Amino acid sequence: MTGTQLSITGAFIVALTLTITAIISLMKTRQVAIKVEELHVIVNSRLTELLEMTRRAAASEGFAQGVRESEQSKASPSAQE
Repeated sequence: MTGTQLSITGAFIVALTLTITAIISLMKTRQVAIKVEELHVIVNSRLTELLEMTRRAAASEGFAQGVRESEQSKASPSAQE
């Protein structure tokens, strides 16, 4: 091999190495983006579940308060006057 052929081969190897490194980096970045999106979906669904449970608990508490007030008003008719 001549010096020119060696320099072309060396340049090709360097370019190939940089290209492969860039492709691997891009693939890793995509994997991280997918994992972040999955985490977002998990957190979002958990938050939705928490909000729904809180809404149900508040509704149950309001219902129980209404029942207690209704029973108190039935127990003491003078409170209505």
